[in-house]
Amino acid sequence: MQQIDEKPLKSEGIGRELQRRIFRQYAIGESLPSEKEMAEEFGVAVHTVREAILPLVRSRVLARRRGSGITVQDWSRTLPTAIFTRHDLFSNPMQQPFLLTCAGAVRDACLKAGLFPHIFCGAGPIDSPTNGLGFRDFVRLASEGRLAAVIHLAGYTDPEWLEQVNDVGIPMVSPSQSNVEFDYSDMIFKSVGHLRAQGARRIAFIYGERRRDRSDAWEKLFLDAVGMMGLSTRPEWIQGGEPPWHRGTGKHHFKRIWNASEERPDGLVINDDRLFQDLAPAMASGGIRVPDELKIVTHANDSYPLYAGFPYTACTFGIKRYAEIQVEILLGMIRKEPVHRQRMLIAGDMISVSPEPLLS
Repeated sequence: MQQIDEKPLKSEGIGRELQRRIFRQYAIGESLPSEKEMAEEFGVAVHTVREAILPLVRSRVLARRRGSGITVQDWSRTLPTAIFTRHDLFSNPMQQPFLLTCAGAVRDACLKAGLFPHIFCGAGPIDSPTNGLGFRDFVRLASEGRLAAVIHLAGYTDPEWLEQVNDVGIPMVSPSQSNVEFDYSDMIFKSVGHLRAQGARRIAFIYGERRRDRSDAWEKLFLDAVGMMGLSTRPEWIQGGEPPWHRGTGKHHFKRIWNASEERPDGLVINDDRLFQDLAPAMASGGIRVPDELKIVTHANDSYPLYAGFPYTACTFGIKRYAEIQVEILLGMIRKEPVHRQRMLIAGDMISVSPEPLLS
């Protein structure tokens, strides 16, 4: 066992150090050193080591059996697995339908794998009264080592909770760590290519808010796709950069495109389903003939309905597969298997959607 360069620790500190080692280095079923050996390492009495181990036995992280000593249990089956995002998924589900769908898919994948998932959302500071549902509980459980693992869905990684997770050594899967991402570049190129195959030549683009890690990447992806396929666009036909959940944002962007000049686009790419839902009623009420006058491809969640009064094409991602991969990686980390670091991109699928009744 690796030595620690500290003065003798009391039972609470020893228990915390043991839990770190369980999370980071001990495999399920592996035996810990004897109480006597640990007492010698930490420079304490044997009864102090017993006091440190007792909470871990009670929470079924460790098991004490005669003849086999102290062994590591499958703590992923007893401690909760946190599914976390800083976005509030419950107060206003329409604000983040994509993340809400992802959270549900990850929860289902955890349950299928025998894990005990719990969804937390919010952001620091911890003492803020508006920091989201369960955020304080999430940070508290992480600091106490009472989480089996963390699956971080999306959003800024707040140092306030990340420090707690890393200090205890709780296994965590996040977009940056797992390297599993939705291929948004593929979505844009497929969408523009689909419009071209349908006969569209003048392409417009509506996108959601700029992300701090993407800056103007949406516009660049779109312009690259249009240029590579020999199509045309105009600067005024590219609209976006505002929060897509604000009512009227999609409608406002489309009006600016449609009224910009006498020449109008005959194809439109939308990279956020919330914008499409916002502008679809305006298109229908405005008498715009889709797809005869304007062909549309929009991002869509594969299990979240998009209502329109006209046919369109949706680019959907395999959220269920994304969730399964995240959980597979997490289970490998828990089993102390080598972590897959190669970047994995989940491509979008083009689906033709028939007209549905409009929702007001």
